[in-house]
Order: sequence, then C-alpha cells, then structure tokens
Amino acid sequence: MVAALIQHRLRHYSIAQIMQILDGLIVLVGLYVFGIQPALYAMASIFIVSKISDGLMEGFHYSKAAFIITSRYQEVADSIMDHLDRGVTGLDARGMYSGEEKCMLYCVVSRKEIVAVKELVMHIDKHAFVIVNDVREVLGEGFLEYSSE
Repeated sequence: MVAALIQHRLRHYSIAQIMQILDGLIVLVGLYVFGIQPALYAMASIFIVSKISDGLMEGFHYSKAAFIITSRYQEVADSIMDHLDRGVTGLDARGMYSGEEKCMLYCVVSRKEIVAVKELVMHIDKHAFVIVNDVREVLGEGFLEYSSE
C-alpha cells in the first residue's frame, strides 16, 4: 500500500521498483540486528523477486502508446518531436458527437517517457484528450531492432 501511495508521486517508477527500494531499506535496518550475511541474502532475494514480479506484471519489453486528441495538434506534435526525439503520426478523425474533423496524434514511447508526453500535452492544451495504452512489442528505430536471421 505504501508503494502504491509513493508511486502516485513518482509516476515513472513501477510499484515493484518502489517495493524493492522499501524492502531494501528494511533490510538495511535488519543488518544491524541480524548481521551482514542474512542481509546480503535478503537483498539478493529482493532483487530477484522484484525483477520477476515487474516482468510478470508489466512485460519485459513493453512500451506505451498515446492517442492524443487536441485542437492544437501541430504544437503538441512539434513539442514531442523536439523534446523527446520521438516520431508522431497524425491520423484523420471525426468527432462523432460534434461531427467535427480532427487530427488525432499517435505516439509510441518508452514507459519512462509517457509521463513527459502527458505533461507536454497538458502544458500546451489543458483540454486535450489523451488515451494511453500498453504496447507489448515495438520494432523499429529507438526500440527493438528486427532481425530476419
């Protein structure tokens, strides 16, 4: 529960990573009570368990995809390309309620960069609509390279 509360503030860290740090702090306190050898075993076990749980919960090579609907799409796209050095694709879209033609932006970033994307978008347009999805496999420049061999 503490890790979930901390993750609300430190959004670019996963709950498993925060739990690893909290467990490490507890082991450091236990170092004085139980000695160095049990503390080292505990640290190794915390590291292994956190890596496995993080991989099982979130996948080992996943990224994030953002669909961004905004009237200031050119500014948002330029900002993402300039500040994060990521590509952005503009898709023609129509608002079904309003019937309005729009440009919807699509951008795939690493899981650490998604916080920056949302902050850039909200800085430019507080009324933007942002949808974030998990992407399990991304091939191409800046991500995993495809090998035909």
